[in-house]
Amino acid sequence: MGQTAEAVSAAQEARGLAPHFWRSHVCLAQAATADGKHDLAAQAAAAALALAPDVADVHVTVGKAALARGELAEARRWQESALAIEPTHSGAINELGRISLRSRDAGAAAAHFLHAARTSPGTSVFSRNTELALSRLALQLTMSTVQIALIATCLILAAEAARAPLAMVLGVLLIPLALRSVAKIRRLPPEGRRHMIRLIRARWARAGHRIYAAAMRGIAALARGLGYFIKVSGQERGRWRLKQPARSGRPPAAQ
Repeated sequence: MGQTAEAVSAAQEARGLAPHFWRSHVCLAQAATADGKHDLAAQAAAAALALAPDVADVHVTVGKAALARGELAEARRWQESALAIEPTHSGAINELGRISLRSRDAGAAAAHFLHAARTSPGTSVFSRNTELALSRLALQLTMSTVQIALIATCLILAAEAARAPLAMVLGVLLIPLALRSVAKIRRLPPEGRRHMIRLIRARWARAGHRIYAAAMRGIAALARGLGYFIKVSGQERGRWRLKQPARSGRPPAAQ
């Protein structure tokens, strides 16, 4: 927090030195947004927009300030206007991905981040954002797959039990869920689909490894318990035999 406050102070000093230079207002708006000073960010972004209304970077900055305030529709409008000025502006494309991620649309976010990475290769932040969005999408699709499998199993059981109303209800639930999952996958470009499939496989592999490890720990605990039971039982039998009177095997003598 201290570093962002210092950045705001430095940006304010720079703006004071060059108040008619739009980039000084952009720098102040970005620093204020990072510091959580939304009113100052909006003011600086508006000043930059008044000085340079046809610069894509200014539109991106205005959109970032709107996103920080939680105004998703306004933020999207400014990023789209930035792309209208400069269609290959990777920052605006990346911001559209962030807006989609905030809107809980991981598929659209991943598509935007992949587009930004193609537009500006080698930018690490775009790759990290792509990984994050695809991970969220992979989790969503994994959960949808589990739900589809459960509903399909119940549908088969209902059909075998000749319960038509229940089967119809399950079918109504199953079809939209499957269509939504397919739509999420189809919105991704081919490289996004391949990467997401790798993530899902890795997730299932980790889950299988955890299940296997838990099963092995359970078997080991069971073996230790059985060993302890056998040991204690053997000790108890030994003490019981020591307490029994000795038997010679001959009949008692006559009185």
